[in-house]
Amino acid sequence: MTTGNEETIRCACCGKRSKHWVLWSTTSIGSADLDQRPPGMERDTMDSWLQECPSCGYVAFSINKGGEEARTLVHGSEYRRLRSETFPSPEQRRFMLRAALANMKGDVESAFRNVLCAAWIADDRHQPEQATELRMKAAGYVAGRKGISLDTRLRLLDAYRRASGWDAAQQLVAELEAEKPGYPYDEIVDFHVGKLEAQDSDTYTIAEALPDPPRPSKPELGDPSLQNSTSSE
Repeated sequence: MTTGNEETIRCACCGKRSKHWVLWSTTSIGSADLDQRPPGMERDTMDSWLQECPSCGYVAFSINKGGEEARTLVHGSEYRRLRSETFPSPEQRRFMLRAALANMKGDVESAFRNVLCAAWIADDRHQPEQATELRMKAAGYVAGRKGISLDTRLRLLDAYRRASGWDAAQQLVAELEAEKPGYPYDEIVDFHVGKLEAQDSDTYTIAEALPDPPRPSKPELGDPSLQNSTSSE
């Protein structure tokens, strides 16, 4: 179940008020994809993940929050130029503009995540070429950079594979395997290795990549560990 309400919100960058749908809660059932794209009902709320001020174009989770840096960037010539570009959909426009703002502030991982969200919208609209282009654009924000989190690099690996960027994916696999990050990351990397060998660019979930955790074996009859045991009841 998804709940929310339309609210009038004052923009932190220009002070103008506008109406926006505010998401209160939603239901998530099932496993996220390997790039952490949420399942079903939660993904259907993507059009309300970000707000855009119709006056100045500021984009944020909530446009009533933002400091002097945000105001400077939004009113700058580079951001105004980006706003004039044509985007495939209003939802993708917001994610792309938010990515641009994040990149201007030096937060390349946030820029990567927002462009990846735009790619998810293309996936759901059955636009594979656009989705591939967006995944590679997202990758450009973090590829080859130092200090990128393990979480982001695993999502980058899936982005490369989904976009058929086989060479880049193999290089990233080698880096991750050398780090030996442990469970569950090693298992996810191993899963990608098999798909890369098959040049498989399909969508897979985290649940598909992670085997069920080992279950303790039941003791056989006559097991000496059962002797002299006491009941907890």
